[in-house]
Amino acid sequence: MFSKLAITAVVLPAGIVFLTPLCKCLVKKRLFRVRDFYLGIDAMMAAITSALIYMSEIFYQIGDIDSLVPDPAKQNAELKMLAHKMGWGFGYCALVAIFLALVLLLHQRFEPENMETQPPKFWSWDNATLFLLCNCIGFGWIFAIIYVANH
Repeated sequence: MFSKLAITAVVLPAGIVFLTPLCKCLVKKRLFRVRDFYLGIDAMMAAITSALIYMSEIFYQIGDIDSLVPDPAKQNAELKMLAHKMGWGFGYCALVAIFLALVLLLHQRFEPENMETQPPKFWSWDNATLFLLCNCIGFGWIFAIIYVANH
């Protein structure tokens, strides 16, 4: 079963992923369009948010170690385990930032210069590349933080 930490690391980012396209429509003052869903980029930002929430929860546990583990002999082992989890969190953030740059480069390469006057064809090879590759990368990292948060 998912822990409270995993639920927190999933629910907020899921809200980010699905609310950002609606915010884009509000900012541009136009009706909703499918191309407002840059889910790869949105998912990457949500994955970074999940990692930061995960690390803030670990910081809270480190600060509250006396009440979590009252036995001083076991506190050292618990602190080592929390430090190990922190290392995973920082490494995760670094990798997601690198892959976010990759997703942004893919968008820059395959999107037309002016999306309003030259909208991309939905079933073109370029859009299939953006859709499949970027979204798989973004959502893959969200599932990765769920795995990291539960282990």
